[in-house]
Amino acid sequence: MSRGYSSGHAGRYICQMRQRPLFLQKYPLVWGGLFLLLLAAGGCQKPLTFKESGNIGFSADSVRFDTLFTGQLSPSRRLYLYNRSGHALRIRSLSIGGGEGSDFRLIADGVQAQAHQDLELASGDSLYLFFSIRKTVNQNTDVTDVLRVETEGRVDEVVLHAHILHAYLIRDSIMDCNTLLPTDKPVVVDGILRVDEGCTLTIPAGARLYFTARQNNRFDFESQVQVLGRLLVEGTAANPVLFSSFRLGSTFGMPWQEEAGQWGGLHFTQFSQGSVIRHALIRNASIGVQVDSISLAPPEPKLTLDRVELRNFSNFAILGLGAAPAVPGGAPNILASNVLAYNAGQSVVGLYFGGSYQFTNCTFADFNQVSNSGNQPAVAISNYLAFQNENGANQAFDYPTEAVFQNCIIWGSQENEFATDFRNYGGASPVLGFFHTLLKAQVFDTGNTTNFFNQDPFFRDIFNRDYRLQSISPAIGKANATLSPPQDLRDTPRDAQPDLGALEFVPD
Repeated sequence: MSRGYSSGHAGRYICQMRQRPLFLQKYPLVWGGLFLLLLAAGGCQKPLTFKESGNIGFSADSVRFDTLFTGQLSPSRRLYLYNRSGHALRIRSLSIGGGEGSDFRLIADGVQAQAHQDLELASGDSLYLFFSIRKTVNQNTDVTDVLRVETEGRVDEVVLHAHILHAYLIRDSIMDCNTLLPTDKPVVVDGILRVDEGCTLTIPAGARLYFTARQNNRFDFESQVQVLGRLLVEGTAANPVLFSSFRLGSTFGMPWQEEAGQWGGLHFTQFSQGSVIRHALIRNASIGVQVDSISLAPPEPKLTLDRVELRNFSNFAILGLGAAPAVPGGAPNILASNVLAYNAGQSVVGLYFGGSYQFTNCTFADFNQVSNSGNQPAVAISNYLAFQNENGANQAFDYPTEAVFQNCIIWGSQENEFATDFRNYGGASPVLGFFHTLLKAQVFDTGNTTNFFNQDPFFRDIFNRDYRLQSISPAIGKANATLSPPQDLRDTPRDAQPDLGALEFVPD
């Protein structure tokens, strides 16, 4: 990007000097070296002469935005303008066709304005242009305008286009008790959508929730669902409920909706009770679902996950934080069946500080497809909390821990996709139960002979998110029919000898 500067400026400065500074007179070798250096950089050149006419080019023939939501500022789009004239060129005018009344905004040469005059480009130089748009609409609308570039005897235009979706906007809201979310339009959540204690939010089948990427000054995502009461998600196989980031479209062929870590996730606090998520897709958050503390309402689970897919998270797909004494006769923190969860920057399932969990016919997989994936296993469990108190003294507690995996698949690209970190600080010993489960892990004693270690389940196509089983999979026909739900994740009926994992094998 240039306004006519060239390396010749340095040379012209040397040529125009009438008197050498005193220290250069005293040290002539320094003066001579400096002269030669600057002369090599630009020489004694004449000032650039800018002509009014010439050829220009663009990096694209149009500027098109991803589908956007009403009232939301778009990400910027970039366009290069090239001087292809073979000489220095002065652009008389560069402007948005609709002027100040346009919904598009233009930044040229680092300056935001709808019109720019007398921009100068050296031969072969280029200019960066940035565009954005924000528009509020009452119905789905296509918005168009043009970028107009005027040189002597010539006007070039580039089309600007955006498709704006009408949507409901929820911004930093505490929902009214017993609210039923609408489904006729998408819902954009900007900030916290909060369900208060003693209240229920119901999200019916077909609802689509899109969350902005708003962050606080600690760079934590603020857009999330925060549940202090009860959340009921009532999707169906034909009309699942969607929780996703609000950025649509793609970049370099990768859909933005599959990029991990773009919003906060669903957070079930220590006060929440009896939430149910059924037939839902949750994707590309920091944490898919986070559940705090053991259920306070026995025998009701704090969260039930039933036929849910979770994918692409910068931290966890499922995070359970026990940190509470066991409740006699209490239900699990998380009761999950027919759950498919995969691709997380840390663990797909992280269960820390104890707690009670039960997973049936679930598939948990991680193939390091998230950019910040480390060497953490797909499933990780610990039973303790260690910290320094306000006086700087070390303290540690262990908590009751129970986790049951039945008819599940735990798999991934590492040698060990299941790991525990248990400590004894005087509490009860952790209890793990594995029944008819396939694990990729160092072989350990599960207390029964129904489990399978390190046998590839042969998913069909992990790169295209197809976690159905191939016909050669050792997971076919190995589930306990008594434990299995009658249908799988997609509501496909399970046969008399069902399969491990969330998806029942169906021959092509």
